[in-house]
This record gives sequence, structure tokens and C-alpha cells, in this order.
Amino acid sequence: MLSAPSQSPKASRAPYEAEMPSFAWASMEVDDLIRYRDEITEALRSRVAMKLDAVNLEEELLLQMHISRAMQSDFKDDEDIPLNQRVTLVNSVNSVIERLIKLQAEVYDSERFKAIENALIRAMDLVPEDAAAKFLGEYEKIIASLR
Repeated sequence: MLSAPSQSPKASRAPYEAEMPSFAWASMEVDDLIRYRDEITEALRSRVAMKLDAVNLEEELLLQMHISRAMQSDFKDDEDIPLNQRVTLVNSVNSVIERLIKLQAEVYDSERFKAIENALIRAMDLVPEDAAAKFLGEYEKIIASLR
């Protein structure tokens, strides 16, 4: 008896069967969510070009803080883990929080600077053209010197 040529499971499914059921992500433990996220990220790296500008640094720092805090919660009273390692973990959490504070300040400064630049651009329409040109020339020199 002849058998039908083998097909991949995805190819033989009807379109409605190809969709995977959604996971109950909200009911999962943080440790499991982080592990799954890492596995997904690794799988995506092999398929998608990863670039620094595609990385959400704020999100990554927050994730690192959650990882560190989860570890801290798991190990803070564990007498089998040496005290110096538990202290190192506490310092790691503090370091991540400090970086988040710095990032937040930088984002605030950047957004504030953008708002000031936008106000200046609008104001340039209200001044004589020669004054606006002189200001913009000086402004470009200042910006170039900061790079």
C-alpha cells in the first residue's frame, strides 16, 4: 500500500489549528517568566539582527532589577549561601537601582532639552531672519563642541 507523502505538522493543519493557545503569563512565577524570556530572546537572536538601538535599555535594567530582587528574596535567609555572596547580591540590586535613577534623570534631561529646542525653533519664526541666523550659527557651534 502506498502512503501519502509526509508533510510537516504545520503544513497539514487547517489555518485555525495552526494558532497556538495563548499562555496564562500573568499566572506564572517571575522566575519562570524570566527564564522563558531569555529562551525566546536567544531563539530570536539566531533569526533577527540584534542592534543596540533596538534594545530598550530601561526595560533591560528593570528586568535586571527584578531578577536580582527575586534572587535576593530567594537567598536572603538561606544559611547555605555564604554571607559575602548574599551581600554581593544586595549590592547588585542597589547598583541596578542606582543605574535606573541615573537613566531616569538622563531621560528627563533629554526630554526637557527637546522641549526647549522645540520652543526655540518656534521662537525663531518671531525674530528677524538675520538674528535667527546668527543665533542658529552660534547654537550649531555649541552643539558641535559637545560631540
